[in-house]
Amino acid sequence: MFLFFYKILEKINSPINGQITVYTSFGSPKVTIGGLLQSGGIVGDIWKKATKKISNPLISNILIFGLGCGTAAQVFSKKFPKAKIIGVEIDPLVILMGKKYFGLDKIPNLKIVAADALKYTSYVKFNLIIVDIYLGEKIPPIAESLLFLKNLKNLLAKNGIVIFNRIFWDEHKKEAENFVKKAERVFSKLELIRTVANLLVICR
Repeated sequence: MFLFFYKILEKINSPINGQITVYTSFGSPKVTIGGLLQSGGIVGDIWKKATKKISNPLISNILIFGLGCGTAAQVFSKKFPKAKIIGVEIDPLVILMGKKYFGLDKIPNLKIVAADALKYTSYVKFNLIIVDIYLGEKIPPIAESLLFLKNLKNLLAKNGIVIFNRIFWDEHKKEAENFVKKAERVFSKLELIRTVANLLVICR
């Protein structure tokens, strides 16, 4: 029965991410990268849960590290329709799939930047930073370093928020717990939110 609702739209191999698969399931597009669901489906539910924890209605600048095909950008664009969003994505093929199947280039106020988020710099301060950097199931070690966390803090406007999306199953649980301890050394206040299979780490 499930196969009736499952249709592969495109498969491509990326030098950066490996296999990228775009498919439809129950009428909506989804993408897996390295076997991990990264856009569409429950990913949207994860970010909708995050929006409920943001009480500041005056968010004007949002930065997304790991734009993917744009699921987080779509959620936050609807939540904060007047905010300017910069989405940084290292893989041009992911951006291509996002535009082709997810309407990535039609998200209001979104500026797409094809670049390595780990090398991104900005003179603009952001009210909200989303960090969703993965290569398959793996997070680049530098994205968990104290230097990277301190750089993120420097990009925050006053009373700004950083939200990290972490896988939270099997060996990833211990990795996420170690990351939380490291984040506590940089940010003064942390809040943890469990979703179906992930952990959102909200830092202020």
